[in-house]
Amino acid sequence: MNTFNDCAKELDAAFKTARDAYMTAWDEFQEAAKKRRAAGDGTVQRQRAELDYLEAELAFKDAEKRVWPEFNRKRADIRSRLEADVRSAVLVNPDALDANGVELLKSGVLSAGDYYALAEKYDDNPTMLRLIAKYARDAADGMTEAKDRGALHQLAQACATGQGKTMRSWEELSGIADYCSGQARGRKETPTYTINMGKWWEQLSGHLTGGI
Repeated sequence: MNTFNDCAKELDAAFKTARDAYMTAWDEFQEAAKKRRAAGDGTVQRQRAELDYLEAELAFKDAEKRVWPEFNRKRADIRSRLEADVRSAVLVNPDALDANGVELLKSGVLSAGDYYALAEKYDDNPTMLRLIAKYARDAADGMTEAKDRGALHQLAQACATGQGKTMRSWEELSGIADYCSGQARGRKETPTYTINMGKWWEQLSGHLTGGI
């Protein structure tokens, strides 16, 4: 079974591989540009420098087209495997029932805030989350305040799948990957922006990857 930690490690490795490939191609392109500027006009050295520059430019353009799309495909595959395992884990398990929690849900005295507190308490218990979704949905009909009804319907929807914090943590980590790869803004960023953002990966993702 793929746990979140396993998948986080895979994503971390995939991001670093992509980042290193992108940075290497960019550094080699910049070095070739530097040598071309330093070469004299009309010399064999200049011709060699010009050829090296063109090769490095093509290599970087190839990296731009290839590196992050490949990373995105790997990320999608990792997410798919994680989600499949999470779904199989959310099948109702009688052994996961907490009798005290069930009695509270059945009591009919819980406020909207109480339901949210229980959802937080059982965030890693898919069976209890699905029960909370049912009781929260039922309780919403008896709430006099519109804001409470809306809050309970929202909570019921969030808990109904029983996925809890695992997929939320994955989405957060995935969002950090988009930010650090320069893909978060929905438009093509400059290479220097992408390079600079990539350096933040370890710091921003550390609380989710465990500082791998």
